[in-house]
Amino acid sequence: MIYKKNTLNYINGEDMPIISTITCDSKFHKRGRIFKGCLGTCLMLDSPDSLNKTYDDFISDLFLKQGVERSRTVYKSYDLRNKLLLSDTSDFINTLKDFYVALLDIDQLNIVLFYTTFNTRILPTVNYYGRSRTPQKDVKTLDFLDDLSQYYDYVCPWKVSKALQLKSCNILLDAFQGEVTNSWNELTHYHNIEIFMKGDQCNPLLASTDIVTRFIDESLASKRLNLVNVGIESAIKEYGMEKVKIYYIGQSDVVSLVPAEKRAIPLHDHLKRPSVFLLPENIIEKESVWFERSGVYDKVLNFASKIGGGFKRLETEQDYKYLLQPNNYVIFQGENGRKKAEYLKNVLDYPINIRLLEEI
Repeated sequence: MIYKKNTLNYINGEDMPIISTITCDSKFHKRGRIFKGCLGTCLMLDSPDSLNKTYDDFISDLFLKQGVERSRTVYKSYDLRNKLLLSDTSDFINTLKDFYVALLDIDQLNIVLFYTTFNTRILPTVNYYGRSRTPQKDVKTLDFLDDLSQYYDYVCPWKVSKALQLKSCNILLDAFQGEVTNSWNELTHYHNIEIFMKGDQCNPLLASTDIVTRFIDESLASKRLNLVNVGIESAIKEYGMEKVKIYYIGQSDVVSLVPAEKRAIPLHDHLKRPSVFLLPENIIEKESVWFERSGVYDKVLNFASKIGGGFKRLETEQDYKYLLQPNNYVIFQGENGRKKAEYLKNVLDYPINIRLLEEI
């Protein structure tokens, strides 16, 4: 079959809308002490508007129904469970299921699911590196799965865009870690990559993908189904699969998945701009943990959502280099942060917007 550029026409044999945006999320699938795999989701659509509205309406209705105040614009599945006190597994799965069903009602949206497992008797090890004068390295396949789970988010859009010959899409990813692979080089060559720090807590598209991925994983667990094509189908077929496609990413793809260079992927080259950075005060130990438990954490995430970016604490050398690009925001909490922010802007001439936390 010959595919039209950026068109999903494999579902029900009908032409689907042109795909301009792909948002992705993944989860490490672990059962017991031995079985490991990767599970991922891509939501593929032309315009984000309908998905944004569906997400916002669903979350608003859900909080209203539960009688809980909605203090944040974007919630991932983990936050929903905690905020709404969905300790009962069946209640949690039903909530995720309701969102999945709501997505199926969006005309111009398709769901693509991915999974990866390996038979270690057939493939006991894989080879890393071999490029840029880096000698090859043998790695046990189960250890490779641990590494792959860290960057499976981008492997999923690589797989589907290659299968459907898609080009020039906007690929939205949550921040991840990993070394350069052939699949990463190929994805960045053909598509525009936008990486959001804390993406599933700032961006409704990424949060939506997180919820679908969690729904699939929880459904597999509750129904005691295996991470295989028939297992995934059995987990969700009663709720609807007319807009769903499943891909296996496996042994034939390994050469594209393993690290090709001993070099970290330069995430900062693809961070969504503007983004929000918080200057730490460094007054107490584990300051970041206490901050995320505080009420102002929601304010910062909401601000990042409002400007369409991501959020992180300003820490690494790469963070400071990234701030040399214009229009990013630096937020400070107290006097220590104020001095750093004013030094960056007024002395070092960083093109940043600085804000006091209480002012956002």
